[in-house]
Amino acid sequence: MSRNTASSLKYQRGTAAVEMAIGVPLLVLLLLVSAEFGRLFNHYNELEKSVRTGVRYLSENSLSTSGSIQITGENQERTRNLIIYSYIDDDDGTHKKFIDYIDPDDITITSTNIDGDDYVNVTVTVDYVTLFGTVIPKLDFGSGIDLSNITLTSSISMRALH
Repeated sequence: MSRNTASSLKYQRGTAAVEMAIGVPLLVLLLLVSAEFGRLFNHYNELEKSVRTGVRYLSENSLSTSGSIQITGENQERTRNLIIYSYIDDDDGTHKKFIDYIDPDDITITSTNIDGDDYVNVTVTVDYVTLFGTVIPKLDFGSGIDLSNITLTSSISMRALH
């Protein structure tokens, strides 16, 4: 080895450890953020599918014999069960929730009439809880980043089927 190579190696000792100490936390942060976005997308997709299934059931079963919309308490209960538990009847109340973060109070069922066509509307609004909890602490020991106001809303309208 030449003298210049030996002295340059002496001054670069430990640079790999410093680069790793700077790079690894950033890579872990990117990994966690991408996992959180994937989880958010999955929850929203799950919510949309469930609401779509519920409003489809309601649109097929909400018309009375006279042809007008009549959303009975039984139809509302069945729609809520379909969205939350992915089945219609809950005789014994022991079924596991398909989507565990939805409560029956989060579901709003309405009907409208637009230009002579009857529509049923189902809206679900839930609070999304991140993997990080509700607050990401700041490094300077401040108040942190508030994550408690993230809500997922799915609202679907479908024409009542005659």
